[in-house]
Amino acid sequence: MGAQGLEPWTRLIKQHTGIASGMNDAVATIASLLAVAIFGVVALQISAGALDQELATAALSAPARTALAGAEGTFVTEPVLAPLSER
Repeated sequence: MGAQGLEPWTRLIKQHTGIASGMNDAVATIASLLAVAIFGVVALQISAGALDQELATAALSAPARTALAGAEGTFVTEPVLAPLSER
């Protein structure tokens, strides 16, 4: 089998190289999105567990404990500020 016998295969491989590259990029993108989502859930669970352990022994007022219980399971809470007229 000479060089002429391999020519159709070479053309076929070159034609499908772009498809393979696109598939590789798509799989890599999906994998990275899943990794970010999974690591976010794991980080939230770890931080919530550590916070619960610390708060169990902390000396906090009842309103502070209520506010913390309401914010459980979130990364960020919005501050609740009294209007200036009530201060």
